[in-house]
Amino acid sequence: MDESLFDNLIAIYKKPRNKGKMENPSISAKEENTSCGDSVEMFLKIEDGQVIDASFEGRGCVISMASADILTGYIKGKSVDEVEKIDKEELLNLLGLDLRNNPIRLKCALIALSALRKAISTK
Repeated sequence: MDESLFDNLIAIYKKPRNKGKMENPSISAKEENTSCGDSVEMFLKIEDGQVIDASFEGRGCVISMASADILTGYIKGKSVDEVEKIDKEELLNLLGLDLRNNPIRLKCALIALSALRKAISTK
C-alpha cells in the first residue's frame, strides 16, 4: 500500500468526521466481523428519498474505520437509489485500495458497506 495513502487513512482513523451516534436516525444497522472483532453501526437520516445525514459508530482497524468515515461522507446528499447502487468496487475506489489479493483486509474495507446495505434494506 502506498505510504501517503496509508497516512491519509490513519489521519481519517484518528479524526473521523462522521463518527458518532445519531439522534433519531431514520434507519440504522450494525454489522460485525466475528473473525477480527470489527463492528460498524451506520445511522442515516432520510427525507424525501435523500440521505440528508449519515454517521457511524464502531471499533476496528484503520481500514474498517476509515472506510466507514469515507462512506458516510460520500452518501450525504445522495438519493437512496444512488446509495443502493454503491458496490464494493466503488467503495474501494473511494478508499484508493486494491485488496483483491488480501481477502482479510477486503472484509475490513467492506464491513461499512455491508452495514449500509443492511440499513437501507430496512427502509
